[in-house]
Amino acid sequence: AALPVFEPHWQILQSLGRATGWIEWDGKRYEFEDAPTYSEKNWGGAFPQRWFWVQCNSFDEEPNLALTAGGGRRELPVVPGAAEDVALIGVHYQDQFINIVPWEGEVSWDVEPWGQWLLKGHSDQFEVEVRATCK
Repeated sequence: AALPVFEPHWQILQSLGRATGWIEWDGKRYEFEDAPTYSEKNWGGAFPQRWFWVQCNSFDEEPNLALTAGGGRRELPVVPGAAEDVALIGVHYQDQFINIVPWEGEVSWDVEPWGQWLLKGHSDQFEVEVRATCK
């Protein structure tokens, strides 16, 4: 990641963590125990022209499940003016990680400007479809 190519860099540090503690906000203290957590790191000298991101690690019937999907259009610094669309779908289920990426299969997406995401992907072993909405 020392070379300024394929920026920004994105590293998911923890997609299915648990945290216990408290937050103080606006004079009130909010305590939580064993709450689902997610952490990531982004760095680099560029930001995508457009991007999307979906993450969930709180499924009522599946406590050991996490979904992370994201993508965007990023510039290619080694080819001035060129850009590429990239995406990934990652699923942690029990002790298995399912990684759907273009170089090992196919990933496609239809993202509305606000409130609706449809992502599809497959590899040799798995097929994933994600529909996410918000209001």
